Amino acid sequence: MPHFQVCQGASCGGNGAIFAIRDIEDLSWGLATIETTGCLGHCGKGPNSATMDAPGGRGKVTNKLAKFGKIVDYVTEGIPGFALNETQKKVNKLKYNCRRDDNADERKKLLEEALTAIESDEKAAGQNPELKAQVLLMRARETFKADKQSALRDAMAAVEILPSWAYGHVTLSQVQEFMSMPHQALASLKKGIELKWGIDAASLKRTLTRLEKRAAETPEPTEDELKAMLGDPAGAASGSAEGQKPKAKSKAKAKSTAKKDSDKAKSASSSSSSSKTKKKDEAKPKVVELEEHGEMEDWTISAVKQENHDCIRMELSCNKAPKNFQCESWHVDLIADIGDLHEEVRRSYTPVSTAAEIQKGFLDLMVKVYPDGKLTSHLKTLKVGDTLSVTTPHPTLETADYAAGLVMVAAGSAVTVGLQVCAAVLAKAAVPVHLFLCNKTAEDVLFQDRFEAMLAAHPTFSVTHCLSQGAPPESASSQKAKWQQGRLSQDLIAAAPQDLKAVISGPRGLCRTAYDAFLKTGRTEDQINCLDELPEAEAQPEETPVTMTEDKAQPEADSTAVASSDQAVPVVEKAVRKEPQGFFERLFFGCSRGCQSDEFEASAEDAGDEIARTS
Repeated sequence: MPHFQVCQGASCGGNGAIFAIRDIEDLSWGLATIETTGCLGHCGKGPNSATMDAPGGRGKVTNKLAKFGKIVDYVTEGIPGFALNETQKKVNKLKYNCRRDDNADERKKLLEEALTAIESDEKAAGQNPELKAQVLLMRARETFKADKQSALRDAMAAVEILPSWAYGHVTLSQVQEFMSMPHQALASLKKGIELKWGIDAASLKRTLTRLEKRAAETPEPTEDELKAMLGDPAGAASGSAEGQKPKAKSKAKAKSTAKKDSDKAKSASSSSSSSKTKKKDEAKPKVVELEEHGEMEDWTISAVKQENHDCIRMELSCNKAPKNFQCESWHVDLIADIGDLHEEVRRSYTPVSTAAEIQKGFLDLMVKVYPDGKLTSHLKTLKVGDTLSVTTPHPTLETADYAAGLVMVAAGSAVTVGLQVCAAVLAKAAVPVHLFLCNKTAEDVLFQDRFEAMLAAHPTFSVTHCLSQGAPPESASSQKAKWQQGRLSQDLIAAAPQDLKAVISGPRGLCRTAYDAFLKTGRTEDQINCLDELPEAEAQPEETPVTMTEDKAQPEADSTAVASSDQAVPVVEKAVRKEPQGFFERLFFGCSRGCQSDEFEASAEDAGDEIARTS
């Protein structure tokens, strides 16, 4: 059976991989297996997915799976004989659009349109029961806050139709936990982890531990209490999302499927089981092993200090640090449960510490704190002795590709990426390395001492600090680094050696404008590696630029974009990233590795500062 590996790494996550994995799984249901994977080494070209004949090998990687037609073509190429009937095509396109629509009312309309299309085609509904299950689960995620009982019935119906759907069981578990049903949530989560395909089991390790603790502390509900939680006993009995008995014709095959796997469905949808059955199951609990995934460990915070007005340094230690790690350019993901709903938030960070240090159990992180940032608002509350979940290192780029040298643009907190990448390239050979560091003011510039030490040690290394506001520091005249008062210009980029490959890391607006500037120097797309989300190029008016602003105030930016060599035309970049909708869509959502922490989510550096587009 064909197997798909969909990258959920930082860069792909920022480009919509969280949606792509659901699209691919929905389309290929029953015809292929699917799993999440870390970086596939095609950063800046995502979402990326690899196709292979069976799990465990290396396969062909397909890039830019960001359009419905491209995803359908990808699945068609990977599964011999794959074809969609008209109803499948329509429903899957509606789901694709729903996942990416920012308007809640529009999403609901799309889901109802999909259900209507399924019910109006009894043949397709019978042959493809997964269509209704997938739409019901999406509706459960959409409505759980407004109508939690209906959401629970929808999720239960979905896993009754598809009892072997890991993602369905995980979502059911989340709904059950939200409804204060820890015993049922625990059973559903264990079932999802056991089924494994299509979910990141390692990332659920902490959720499993939390539910085990809550279940041990909470009395098991009676059968009457379970019915009351459902709010409609008839709906509980039938498994129908609407609380009515399903029509025999439209769900004939779904019933048959559910009947064949009735034992599995009952153990997974524990809220529809009797209390006696649950007690019997708990007497002999099934142990869910996650060690094989082993991607995440809890690190203990050993020191926290304020680096500047909005950045903190965190030192962490762990006695289960990764061993035999050999990668010169890498990053880690930080994971935390946020808020009363235990929303899992995952962000990528490039450490200040080296690969040798992390193998010794030491991790040094620089964290830029955003007022409205989900993760950083949590991180700033942590104290010495607290723990933080950290993944094993993931590769950022292959330094061998830059054996001849490179030109790099890094903005704001992506300074850690610039520090690491440049040091790795220079350690191999005395090649030209040109780094442009873009910040708002001199006070925002970090690690000046480290860069000065690198400049003293490597004559082929150059650093140019570009400040969008304010003057260089008084010490600038005595430094080896160059200081530019004003934005990074096209002339500066053009002055760097044209035969060197380019690397970009930073917020969205910076990435787009720097990318375009490098293209103007004659470089091809293959010669430019953007480590963070690269927004689509927007057509700019030739005469009168249009100024776009955010609907709400954003934090001030610390980055600088590329200015025209003739005249800079200020344009405030609007953040248009499609963010996963709601709590459940965030299950595997990550951020870009270069643009640290909540920069990706808040788009602070995109909207807060002026970004001058090239003409």
